[in-house]
Amino acid sequence: MMDPTKQEMLDVLHDYAIQQGIESNGSMFEWWSEEAVYWFANHYHGGQWSNLYRILSTSPFRPGCLSVGPDDEVADEFYELLVSRFGGATDE
Repeated sequence: MMDPTKQEMLDVLHDYAIQQGIESNGSMFEWWSEEAVYWFANHYHGGQWSNLYRILSTSPFRPGCLSVGPDDEVADEFYELLVSRFGGATDE
């Protein structure tokens, strides 16, 4: 699994949004992106010295106490894109 920076992930999401015809400069895109990036970092960080762990501590997104992943359909789509692009738990 890779340890992407937040900017690398946002760039992938921005390009994808353009391809899908999703408004990529609005507040909803920002919200969906922050949620997707947060959950990817939460599920796949490699410890406190990793880029992904750093994202968790600086993210403006704060999930509800019962949340375990993206709650929004578009954020979930973005999250799945990040998993496919940067790897998940099964990749080493």
